[in-house]
Amino acid sequence: MEEKEIKEEKVVTDDELYAKIETEKMLKSKRNKNIIMITSLALVLAVVVVVICLATIRVNLKPNFLSDTNYLATVYIDGEPETGEMSNSSSSDNFNEFNNLLNESMSQTYFAGLFNGSMFNYSITENRNNTFSNFDSETLENASYVILEFTEPQTLLNHNGSVYSSRLNSTITSFKFNYVYMILNEEEGVQNIDFYVVTRYIRTNNDGVEEDIGLGGVTGDYVIRITTQGDTSALFDRYDPNSENE
Repeated sequence: MEEKEIKEEKVVTDDELYAKIETEKMLKSKRNKNIIMITSLALVLAVVVVVICLATIRVNLKPNFLSDTNYLATVYIDGEPETGEMSNSSSSDNFNEFNNLLNESMSQTYFAGLFNGSMFNYSITENRNNTFSNFDSETLENASYVILEFTEPQTLLNHNGSVYSSRLNSTITSFKFNYVYMILNEEEGVQNIDFYVVTRYIRTNNDGVEEDIGLGGVTGDYVIRITTQGDTSALFDRYDPNSENE
């Protein structure tokens, strides 16, 4: 009698089995939805954190020769010198103010740099016609610029820090320079900033002697242009004698 009652208790009807299966499906579906929701929230949080970091962390796009080097800087506005030589080897107020403006002119957030493309807009350009005499008469006349004079010779480097070699003469594997001209833009907004490196096409011959071979038989000083991006309007306004910020 007891065995019969136990067997009867273990019998599950079709409706009960169906209900059990549906309940398990519902619970499994609910668990999956919870997992998907938690995963989605985690991904959204990660994206928010990345966006906040990109929008707040700043990156400086200035050429590498302006980092950890000693140099003298002189600002010219409309072809006239508006400062004396300012040295970063001293802690003078004049140089500190200039340096802060210089850094700010090429400082952007990662987000802004990625959005406007300036993070990747860094180029080095050679031109056979860019002798210093041509540059002096065509670009510097009545222009606004900064002369940077380095106390020790610098080597022209690519944006990634590797040594730049000539694209016009494969025998020139590096360039040395002591002078750079930075052209100032007075208009507000991020735009191209051109640096002109004054150098020569020097090759070391088999006897270990350096010789100026120039380009196309023309020797002497040339300029190589480095283009990055930034906003130099505040730097221009500070030293422009006609500006209210001067």
